[in-house]
Amino acid sequence: MADIMDSEVTILIFNIHNEPEDTTMHRMQPILKHLGNINWNVHITYNTDVSATILEESQKHDLLILGASNEGLLNQMLFGRIPERIASKCEKTVILVKKNITIPSFIKRWLSRR
Repeated sequence: MADIMDSEVTILIFNIHNEPEDTTMHRMQPILKHLGNINWNVHITYNTDVSATILEESQKHDLLILGASNEGLLNQMLFGRIPERIASKCEKTVILVKKNITIPSFIKRWLSRR
């Protein structure tokens, strides 16, 4: 969609462990490669208040796409508490994207949380 609309995609990365920026960017290469010819920029933040930071950043954009969180499966339900909280407070259009996990993967993750 960004390609058709000649839009720019901003990727917000939380670097709460203060790893070197080049390490962070190296980890992002598969995602950036997947974006192809889309105009994109990366915004790295060291802020640990995820919800507030995403809500603040979303005010600068037209659309917010949130992925599933890494919270425990029982806490997360469908999308997770953090994305749900952000979506309910965000004044912009929000698209929630959940991770596609297989049944064996789901069972392993569920058992590892117990």
